[in-house]
Amino acid sequence: MRFTLGKALVGAALAIGLAAGTTTAQAEDTYKFGGVFTLSGPASFLGLFEEAAVRLAVEQFMKGDCIVEAIPAQPCEGGGLKIGDKKIPIEWKAYDDVSEDKKSIDAVTRLVEQDGARAIWGPRMNSALLSASTILDPQKIISICAICSSPAMTVGRKYGHDITDTGVIEKHAIAAFISESPDKLKEHGIDPKLFEGRKKAAFIGRNELYTVHGSIGFQEGIEKGGKKYAYSHDDAVFYPFGTTDFAPYVAKIAEQKPDIVMMDAYIIPDMLAIMAEMKKQGLDFETGKVVLLGNDVLMLQYFVDEAKKVNISMSSGYVWGWQEHNPAQDPATLARVEKYVKIYNEKYGKTEVGTSSPFDRGAYDAGMWFLYGVQAAGTITDNDAIVKAWRGLKINGLRGPENGFFVRPDNGETTGQLFASEFIIGVKDDKVFYTGIKYRDELFYGAYVYGDKLPK
Repeated sequence: MRFTLGKALVGAALAIGLAAGTTTAQAEDTYKFGGVFTLSGPASFLGLFEEAAVRLAVEQFMKGDCIVEAIPAQPCEGGGLKIGDKKIPIEWKAYDDVSEDKKSIDAVTRLVEQDGARAIWGPRMNSALLSASTILDPQKIISICAICSSPAMTVGRKYGHDITDTGVIEKHAIAAFISESPDKLKEHGIDPKLFEGRKKAAFIGRNELYTVHGSIGFQEGIEKGGKKYAYSHDDAVFYPFGTTDFAPYVAKIAEQKPDIVMMDAYIIPDMLAIMAEMKKQGLDFETGKVVLLGNDVLMLQYFVDEAKKVNISMSSGYVWGWQEHNPAQDPATLARVEKYVKIYNEKYGKTEVGTSSPFDRGAYDAGMWFLYGVQAAGTITDNDAIVKAWRGLKINGLRGPENGFFVRPDNGETTGQLFASEFIIGVKDDKVFYTGIKYRDELFYGAYVYGDKLPK
């Protein structure tokens, strides 16, 4: 996977001509669907592949070659959504927000008011996402994201759908891992002395809802795991967007004298700079002075390779994270992945989008799942019916079989949150590996998983 910076024209729409030649009368029978992505700027590696994967899902649906399957089965015959005895073409349009909140909101407004989109993908940035919800929710516009990882996408929102894990769920998983018994660690080939004698945990991340939620989830998980480590959300260190000098923030972490550091960053330059600064300030994860924890970006093979280029080794046995995509897939899933990757790489591999990774596969799953949901509802205009039908479907996708949405235990309501698993990943000999430890059911607890209000 290549994380190259996008060169998309600022504010330019990427209109996919899947309903080209449509007359004004025919346009009333077109399903209009749009998105807001970061296609240029420092976070473009997150937007380029996501937009490309959703666009591919629309194209494959129009071709009748869907790769993944809905449960119960839905037809994928080509020509558009099968609504009654009609085929409704799908028109996809995307805009670049250039990592700027104002441009995100402008694009959301344009998609709804000018382009007539009935569902909006994104925006991913947490602050823009909150603003967008005030536009979309009153108009009953379906909101979707495959990499937002923020409860702000779904908590208290009837039309929001987050087809990934969240910062809270992620940290519940990593907290469960560091709280595991020595016997379970040994059973999975991990030195049972890894966490022995470690008592203090610290947290660093960019100041946004994803990481704020993550810090809350980290505290919740440590408390649920028996309070083996001292950690308080009040002690979390958050740096502002645009930071380039991380020394003062790492110094705040060092002052806490932690044995474990949770680095909740996903912008690669930020991550490399923080790790280099940690080594300078004595928080050395290469020697085991500290255990370094990170998210799914940290556990990408691409990132391990990038770290190695700047003389950062992640192979000490003291660096751990997770992935939400099952690395030990069944044969049917592997066959779907193989077919998808071939198509995706032929289309995007030699462009700035880059080759396939787990992230774009999740976005493709989400896009195809949503289109099946619209079709299952039997309508392109009634978003209440579409939400109900979509949340009642499961999907045999690229993540694995029978992916579904989470059902709240307090009221039995099916939410817009993916019922995600987390697979604990380590690094050995400069290669990421799956430990065999995974969590799912035990991750879904707390107000920011299924509650109705977000923290301020």
